[in-house]
Parts: sequence; structure tokens; C-alpha cells
Amino acid sequence: MIVHCEERLREAREYAAQLGDHSLQKCLDKLESWERDGRMVHLCRDHAPYSFGFRLVAPDGRLIMNGGLLYHGFPDRSDAVTLDDLNLWQTHT
Repeated sequence: MIVHCEERLREAREYAAQLGDHSLQKCLDKLESWERDGRMVHLCRDHAPYSFGFRLVAPDGRLIMNGGLLYHGFPDRSDAVTLDDLNLWQTHT
């Protein structure tokens, strides 16, 4: 995985640790599992705190898929809504 926002990811990991939440790491693991046969995931900043955009790119640079790894927590820190209170971070494609 190529992380284009190391500081943002560090902040999100620290926040997830404070909350005792493991869903961020589960989402990162899922994204990394898509990296096979030369495919690469690029993780980028999102405008919402603790959220990210991602794209899955083929070895030739062609875009395969893009989406978001979004934080669904407290309203002042999230632009995403969910009915799932167990997974504060979720991937959306």
C-alpha cells in the first residue's frame, strides 16, 4: 500500500487506539488483501477527519476501483452515516 498521507493515518490509528476500535486496521488489511498480481492500493486524504480515499491501480497504471475508507463516528468528526455502531471505519466503493 502506498500511503500519501502518513500523518493523517498516524492520527487515525492513534484515535482508533484511544477508542479501542479495531475496524480501521481491519479495513486497511482488507485493502492490502486486494494487492495481488501487481495491483497497488493508494491511500489518500479525505476532507473529513479520520477518513481516507483510496484507489486500486493495475500494474499498467489503469484505475481498477476507487472509494473511501470512512470514519462513521461522532458527528463533529464524520461526514458519513451508518447504522452499524460496531465498525466505526468502513470501506465504500
